[in-house]
Parts: sequence; structure tokens; C-alpha cells
Amino acid sequence: MPEFAGLSHVSLSVRNRDASRDWYQRVLGFEQLEEGRTDAYDEWILLHPTNHMVLCLQQHKGEPGRGIRSDSHGWGPSRSEGEQQGRAGFLGRVVRGAGRHVLADRR
Repeated sequence: MPEFAGLSHVSLSVRNRDASRDWYQRVLGFEQLEEGRTDAYDEWILLHPTNHMVLCLQQHKGEPGRGIRSDSHGWGPSRSEGEQQGRAGFLGRVVRGAGRHVLADRR
């Protein structure tokens, strides 16, 4: 059985990324790292200073109440291979820079 060493990050789809960011900062102590924008969503990338967990808060674009397009999130077909590698490399550097080596940058 493969060993489970941990998580590199968690991405949540939220209705209001600014309000969600404020809550995670105020209540749980996360710190803002970076802002990201894609055609499908805008996001805040947060880091917890103690356990070094990376949290991505994504507010998807489109009509409210219509749900998330199946091709607009994650590592799906809407991202090119270069975009996928760039994001993985960024998150790997964030986690390693925070003192953890959880996500390997495989370039």
C-alpha cells in the first residue's frame, strides 16, 4: 500500500473569496500569500504560519446558481500541460519555502 505523507494544498470553491479570506485569516490565523486569476476563477492563496498548510479559495466565474463548469477547475482539460506544471511548481516552492517538503517539484 502506498504511504500517505500529507497534503500539499486544499482548494475550496467559495461564493465570496474576499469574505472567505477574511474569515480564514481572522478565525484560523492564515496569512495571504498570493492572488491568482484564471479564465475560470479568481483565487486567494493562503498559508497557515504554524502548520504550513496551503489553502486556495477559488471564486468561480459564471452565472450564480448554475454550478461549476466541469472543465473549469482542478487539473482538467481547461489547463494546458504547461499551466499544470507551473501551478504545481508554484505550490511546491510555497510549501518548501514555508519549511516543509510536501509537494515535489518534478521539472
